[in-house]
Amino acid sequence: MEHVIELPESGYYKVVQILAGGLPHLPFNYIGHYHRDILRKFLEGRKIPFETIEIMGKNCPVSKGAEYEVVGMGELIRKDNKISFSGDSMDYSMGINPEHIEKCKPYFTDKTLEIIVK
Repeated sequence: MEHVIELPESGYYKVVQILAGGLPHLPFNYIGHYHRDILRKFLEGRKIPFETIEIMGKNCPVSKGAEYEVVGMGELIRKDNKISFSGDSMDYSMGINPEHIEKCKPYFTDKTLEIIVK
């Protein structure tokens, strides 16, 4: 199966930038969710083993395991044909990784998107 990175239609989201299986991944969820929960859902959904660490009183997946590495976190805003990446994660103390966004571009189904990294 071909690797495709799904993107939301429109709105405000939190996003996690992950390298796994030699490919870039960009799981996201609505802005009210936590980066740690987006990461956990991604790892569990792909049956990727991970350890946890306590961060600010919460049980969080570690940012790097044997089969994956989180390289950035932040927010994704889509309006029409523009997608903007910005911000960071307070839990993990990391922001958006511009190099990872570049690695993702070939896997977006819509090649006409205007991608903005702030």
